[in-house]
Amino acid sequence: MGIYTGHKFGSLISIAVIAAITLSACQKKEEKAKLEDVVAAEPVTVDGIVGHWKSDSQDMYITALDSSGSGTLTFTEVRGQFPFHYRVVSGGKGARSVRIETIGKDGQPDHETFAVGNHGKTLFRDDEIGTVTGPIPIEYTYVDDKTSP
Repeated sequence: MGIYTGHKFGSLISIAVIAAITLSACQKKEEKAKLEDVVAAEPVTVDGIVGHWKSDSQDMYITALDSSGSGTLTFTEVRGQFPFHYRVVSGGKGARSVRIETIGKDGQPDHETFAVGNHGKTLFRDDEIGTVTGPIPIEYTYVDDKTSP
């Protein structure tokens, strides 16, 4: 009795590691479920995502679509400003989310899905680049109707 050594201590460490991995996986699942809950909660159109939004790490400005059907989405963060042209891929009146395609300076397309919650004051962006566990929703809060930094 007393101090754990050898096999018993190794077993405790293994149990702690397994618990940490399980907790991390549950948190990722909760984040993903959060976006799906919001998508099912409120209809959104591209007009519902226009404006200035702020997350923990960046500001995002989204313009309305012009007559050619494209708009501009600009991320502003510590490293600078990153503008992208975008077009709507899916979503519209009564849709639960808006899916857009962005084209950056490199000409490569990226797809992102937006859902709106909290009566238009919260925006969830599901970036499809994602991580090993899949895309993770990023939560933004509405700031104002500015569409450029």
